[in-house]
Amino acid sequence: MRRQLTSFTIMMTAGVLALAACSQGSSQQSGNTAGEEAPMGPLDKYLSVLWEGQDYTQEHYDKIDLQREELMAECMAKEGFEYVPNANSGTTVMSDDDQKGPAWDSLEFAQQYGYGVFDWPGSSGDDEAPVDEEIYVDPNEGYVNSLSPSEQEAYYATLYGEPQFEEVDGDDEEAYEYNWEDNGCFGWADNQLAQDDPTMGMWEDPEFADLIDAMNTHWETVQNAPELTAVNQEWAACMASAGFPEFSTRDQASNSIYEAQNALYEDAQVGEEWVEPSAEAIEELRAQEIATATADWKCADEVNYAEVQQEVDFAAQQKFLDEHKAELDAMLAKYATSQNG
Repeated sequence: MRRQLTSFTIMMTAGVLALAACSQGSSQQSGNTAGEEAPMGPLDKYLSVLWEGQDYTQEHYDKIDLQREELMAECMAKEGFEYVPNANSGTTVMSDDDQKGPAWDSLEFAQQYGYGVFDWPGSSGDDEAPVDEEIYVDPNEGYVNSLSPSEQEAYYATLYGEPQFEEVDGDDEEAYEYNWEDNGCFGWADNQLAQDDPTMGMWEDPEFADLIDAMNTHWETVQNAPELTAVNQEWAACMASAGFPEFSTRDQASNSIYEAQNALYEDAQVGEEWVEPSAEAIEELRAQEIATATADWKCADEVNYAEVQQEVDFAAQQKFLDEHKAELDAMLAKYATSQNG
């Protein structure tokens, strides 16, 4: 699900500090000029010391990914399986300079790619995609194929853990809360690497549990602000005039495409048989995606959606900073010091 999130929300909800300064550029909105860095709110700036001096280069993540793979191999060996570290399975760092085609937050992107659900700059089949990409080869494919079906099942359960889902409120929805102990050798390796990152303990530190919980409600605070409710109503009226009366918030517009995509592929599964959705069905949904995203962008631009949202967000950040400064100071004193040596 892609939705407009503030940098602070992404940082605190996902725990990925590196995304804080650039998160707004990856979602459909109007406001920032292509290539222009999204402004940071008061709390964003205050907490930025946590990621100052961090190395977010491709080389840095390649090193971490290799370490994880080597730890996974060690873990699998202890469990009686072979596993060759997979150098092709890892993190890809992309910057604005690497992006080909229109910016994700531009009208041009919406008109060409919609929300980026089925297609995006550099995706498979894109004219601008590199022609010299290496073919992916899994070094463990031969070994896995040599195992019996039951052994393969045990292999992947050991490597990644069993699927962890639970029923919510008695309905068909499923929820999942990540726990490294439930995710096999991958989870164990990831947890081992986390021990080397001083800030990782911050998210589980009982001393700051209430503060972290309060931070994670920031998006809800912003969404429920009267100013944003009003601008959503203006946006919805504009969308209705454009032929999309079923949406009352921007999330609903983008999510409708993801839900339709999920339904398209769910319908393709008939018993044990998989039938690829027809090209016509995919193209029809892509056309719907582009039409929805284009109207969404134009209506958001017409009602100054991004500007109102940023104003509400920054005000909420400042309020949070004023109310929790003592706790934030204590957290920074403990973790920013360890992070920066």
